[in-house]
Amino acid sequence: VNWTRIDPHMREERLREEIRRHLREVLGMAPGEDVEDNVFFMTLGLDSLMAVELQNRLRVALKGVCEINASTTIQNPTVTSLARHINRLMTGGVNEASATPEDALAAARRALAGE
Repeated sequence: VNWTRIDPHMREERLREEIRRHLREVLGMAPGEDVEDNVFFMTLGLDSLMAVELQNRLRVALKGVCEINASTTIQNPTVTSLARHINRLMTGGVNEASATPEDALAAARRALAGE
């Protein structure tokens, strides 16, 4: 998957699918077992070691497009929030799928300022 070439709206959905798939594997769930997008990872049984495993699996799946670490899964504790965060990282800090024109303008100013 070339993540950067996917439309940001579609990319966020693809990221949710990818996160759910890896989360099921890390938690030892059956391949078709449902993982709801807004349920906290800890509620599902994810501990700190599993968070590192999830982070490692996502790093491989994302092929270096953006850098994530284990604290990312703690700071973004649901499938939805993690997908949104990763999508935002891929778009230079602005989540194009839900960005307002003001967000895009602020991001462009930061980029021009070298931030």
